Amino acid sequence: MERRWMNAVAQLRRPAARVSDPFSLVPPFPKAATEALAVEFCRFLDQADAVPRTDLLFDLLSSFALNFDCPWLAYGPVRPTQKVSSPARRDPNVMLNYPDEWLKRYSEMGYDRIDPIINKSRKRARAFRWSEVYNDANTTEIERRVFDDAPTVGLRSGISVSNPRPRLQLATMGFCSACRTLIRQQNNHLLATCRGTFPLKGCEIGKS
Repeated sequence: MERRWMNAVAQLRRPAARVSDPFSLVPPFPKAATEALAVEFCRFLDQADAVPRTDLLFDLLSSFALNFDCPWLAYGPVRPTQKVSSPARRDPNVMLNYPDEWLKRYSEMGYDRIDPIINKSRKRARAFRWSEVYNDANTTEIERRVFDDAPTVGLRSGISVSNPRPRLQLATMGFCSACRTLIRQQNNHLLATCRGTFPLKGCEIGKS
């Protein structure tokens, strides 16, 4: 527990890598807030070690993500034959708690075929902000429609992280917030660590 607490504090206090990084202008956490969040992070990891089922782990992670003002999560595999399992189709290998209104809209508009977050997830094994994808010169205006439409149901910002590994299926997880403010770089590190607690095999979802 002590080692995990020290590692968590170190993550939260990690400075921005370079001045040009947009997070470099974000002030560091106060010491008390840093240590309080580190305690919550360690408690999450200890509880996650004992969770036998992925659906229960998803619920545990959903509760922890509220510390980052991220009430909505989505987790699922990225298959080679399509961009992503459409959340509105209730694929058994996908877990999410997005608003039903967004799931319906996502399906009706065919966003599963143009969602640029999935393409970015294929290329990055680290957490990235959705605003990075929106502002990317390679993102088309058609793809930006997903981001332009999401705030109508309260989904205003988020981060995603994938975990591609040899011989294992690529899976991606998204954390979404109703706030427009940037998610701190240190929080990205912790959320990416939380993502690492999940199995990559969809067949394990919901099984004891």
